Amino acid sequence: MSTLLETADTETLKSRSTEIVGKMLESDSDLYEAAGLKPENIEALYSVGYAFYKAGNYAEAETIFCSLCFYNTRNKRNWLALGGAAQALKNFDSALIAYSFAQLLDLMDPEPVVRTYECHLEAGNIDRAIESIQILLEMTKDRPGLSEIHRQAEFLLNEIRQSLV
Repeated sequence: MSTLLETADTETLKSRSTEIVGKMLESDSDLYEAAGLKPENIEALYSVGYAFYKAGNYAEAETIFCSLCFYNTRNKRNWLALGGAAQALKNFDSALIAYSFAQLLDLMDPEPVVRTYECHLEAGNIDRAIESIQILLEMTKDRPGLSEIHRQAEFLLNEIRQSLV
């Protein structure tokens, strides 16, 4: 069985690619929408990636979540999942990049900052972990509903500082 890339001529691929990119630009949509995929397809793919992750098959989960980030770039959950899988594989640089994209999609969400802290701490980057906690403290300061996260961040910062003495 041959693939589309093996059987299609260059002009067909170029035409289809141009069509998909045009749809994306016209409708301000993600690649999956422009390519005609349905949200159910994306959700099913996420479920498979999540099942791999829960089973400890982090490499397979990372591959699926990477694909999801490519097809559905504006979904924070996909970027957090990709970061989690990369972090579980000790691919800290990749995890931090994924968490950064998640943060850009929702600047007020503390979760990507928490994950960044965990990643830096696990990688042994104590100064960066402290910076992440300080960002988290500033982000959660005086925000209703985030007081518990703020208290936990204060506790973590004190614990790190005491361990350095």
